[in-house]
Amino acid sequence: MLHQFLQDRLDSQNNQVLIIGEDHVTGGAHQALATEIKKINKNGKKIIFLTEFLPRLQGKEGKEIPYEMTDLKKTMEHEMVITQQLFSFLLSQGVEIYGIESKITAPTTHFVSQDKESLYQEVQKEHPYLLENKDQKAKIDRLFEDESLPFKDFSNLFNSIYSLSDERITIPNKEFSEQVIKIIQEEKNALCILGVGSAHVPAATKLKDEKILDEGIHKKLTDAFADKKIDVSSCFVSIFIKPSTQDNRIYKPREDGMCSYGEIKPCFKILRSSCDFVMDEIYLSKIESRLSELKKTSKWNLYKSWSESVELQVLTDIKKLYQEKKKSDPSQDTWSLREIVATVQKNYANQYQDKIPLKTKELLGDINPLVLAFTRNKKLTKNES
Repeated sequence: MLHQFLQDRLDSQNNQVLIIGEDHVTGGAHQALATEIKKINKNGKKIIFLTEFLPRLQGKEGKEIPYEMTDLKKTMEHEMVITQQLFSFLLSQGVEIYGIESKITAPTTHFVSQDKESLYQEVQKEHPYLLENKDQKAKIDRLFEDESLPFKDFSNLFNSIYSLSDERITIPNKEFSEQVIKIIQEEKNALCILGVGSAHVPAATKLKDEKILDEGIHKKLTDAFADKKIDVSSCFVSIFIKPSTQDNRIYKPREDGMCSYGEIKPCFKILRSSCDFVMDEIYLSKIESRLSELKKTSKWNLYKSWSESVELQVLTDIKKLYQEKKKSDPSQDTWSLREIVATVQKNYANQYQDKIPLKTKELLGDINPLVLAFTRNKKLTKNES
């Protein structure tokens, strides 16, 4: 289990570095840490989380600085609400968060130029390795002269070149490792967790000549801390929608046409819904707001539609059941708001199955009551008319 894996490192007398490989699509490290943080005993250790999900923050003289809540809200204002809540929750639990992404490690997402000429000069100055291949440079020069080519397509060309370059592995591995070394060396009793794409953790071997391109972050940090009281370990975390019976012992990142990768072990499976609890306060706030509106209307018995009377009952039952569950099991180890919603929804779908008008029966059977709490469903009202 992941929480025991974390606990073992918190129980150690030495400083610890844990590298968590993730796939970037489902997330991984931040979700896993948020899920397990309440189950572990920190034993006085500071937990530091470095994530590829956030850009680096640097203070005066280039010193790395952690995120505060204001930084987090500003940086993540366009991210999904649950992602914002997960990071906010980690901060509330005393986790110190650092971003590790930058224009050095992800150059094509940090271009500042707005026209082809400026972009070409930016690449020449800051990322010359993107122009080292003669054939690729000839293609870039040809497209640069093509006035009909939109700037966005010209910019995407560099993204394609970078994705196939050696530097997409070697540069981030070097930068991320150096950042971990700087931060952990200043700590006396800490667990430093690094969340990165799985390809950065083990050794990368070129498929073309079977030579090692990069030894991987795990080896870099192990070597760097060989004569210090800092232990290095790694694992892979995978997020699943449906429950899985057991964890895998080994994970091996897929070949990508350029490199093959070594193994990461162990591999832990996390159920996506185990992170739902961080959204409960937002959901409940919206449910209560909607209930308040419905109750004001009900005083005068002026429902705009028959569905509103059902909605009032549904949301009232969700809130009541949530409060009962929260009282009996505050840690939410044995229940979730998602399960409560599913139960109440099913009960009402069965209860009104023979009474719901034909036009609304199918829709109401599938709709999530939470949706009604957040936005008025125009389709439902229309079908009832």
